[in-house]
Amino acid sequence: MKKIAISKLPYQITLISLFLPLIASLLWIEFHRIILLITIGMFSIYFMQSNKKMIFSKTIFFYIIFLFFLIVYDQIFSRGLFYFSYSHIIIYVFIFYHCFLFDEKINFGTVIIRQISFIYLLIITFMVLELFFHLTGNAHILIETFSEGPYESTIHFYVEYHNRFSELVGLNIGALNSMILGNQIASQLMICAMIWFFPLYNIPGSSSVAKKSPLWFFLAFLLFIISPTMTANVLFIISISIYIFILPISKINNIKSKIIFTLFLSLVTIMGLKYLFPIFYDGSIKVINNLNQETTTLGYYIYGFSYPFFVFIEMPFWDQIFGRVNHGWAEFGYIKLLIGNGALWVFSLTFAIISIVYSAFKLLKNNMSSFITLSEKKWIWIAQVNAFICIIYFLSLIHYITIFRLGVLQLFSFHIAITMYAIKKYKIFQKLKFKKLSLQQDYLVTQSFIKS
Repeated sequence: MKKIAISKLPYQITLISLFLPLIASLLWIEFHRIILLITIGMFSIYFMQSNKKMIFSKTIFFYIIFLFFLIVYDQIFSRGLFYFSYSHIIIYVFIFYHCFLFDEKINFGTVIIRQISFIYLLIITFMVLELFFHLTGNAHILIETFSEGPYESTIHFYVEYHNRFSELVGLNIGALNSMILGNQIASQLMICAMIWFFPLYNIPGSSSVAKKSPLWFFLAFLLFIISPTMTANVLFIISISIYIFILPISKINNIKSKIIFTLFLSLVTIMGLKYLFPIFYDGSIKVINNLNQETTTLGYYIYGFSYPFFVFIEMPFWDQIFGRVNHGWAEFGYIKLLIGNGALWVFSLTFAIISIVYSAFKLLKNNMSSFITLSEKKWIWIAQVNAFICIIYFLSLIHYITIFRLGVLQLFSFHIAITMYAIKKYKIFQKLKFKKLSLQQDYLVTQSFIKS
């Protein structure tokens, strides 16, 4: 029996998962646990075939034990597999990360860059195809083909949304959904694509990607402004701020850019607030179902974002720690998770994400770039860009909980695992370099002693 190329498994699973929401909305089959079982099965087969010793990441292994504890808690209190359903990300990160460890290749950094590039090129291509349906007046085909099913489900179908940009420029098109990953995620995906193809990094990840990145960056930006959401507009502003004030490998992280950005942001905020956040101006009305009362759209969102805070505060202490399963209605995704999953699970996940991102961003700060080898530069680039994308996916919880959707979940896990692996590879190169320098110094000292 031919052995599985285990290093390709994370990429293959992520790639397949991108199309599962589309297939699910056609056949009305939930694939969440099916694709997870396939992933576990493939990984287990390789492990049984391989003669290599399993070297667990202690941190991820701790989270696996933590998940096991939560599953036991669910069974004791008859909550089914609630925690398990929301913790697929832990299992995917564990498997993906160890797949990278088990089957290392000399040029694996370049392979990872090509894999991620292809994933976002694929997403952009399907977004362009979706735009074509809208421009030709055939959006109804998407709505009818990927429509709501016969029963309540986790499957996300195609939905018609109002498009503020088209209204502004006189185009009669609806907002883009993201044809392959479900509704309300399109603009967030384009921000992540822009981050990946951003042409102004100090450390190039790959010459072939760098040559084509301005074109794909511009196309992703165009798709973003064609169909923005208020959540994505906030994430876009945050991403620009990270480029200018935080990201070490950004070429625009300098004093001049910071001054220009501050002035530009002030100007855009004043002039573009009506377009970026129209609910402050449009005077539209929405109904708050909890109160059975009509209010302005702005009032609706103020209530939707503040209401969950009070719900969580008034919950019993035990429910605050472990959650009450039923999230209820909430516009604030992060607090929605706190209500349903509890502080123990949510804060543990938050701490893990923040720790990984911080570890990636501090890589270049501790070293002078002139002393970093090309291999180290590549892994720094991979670590920091993937960590940046992880931030955007995680911060989308200010409104949506789309990172737990089929397809997006696997993609998010893929980025986390790659960030962790890139950090590890950089540290390995650092240790080898210091060991080599130490041996060279010992040799010079020995030669000097012999000559004397």
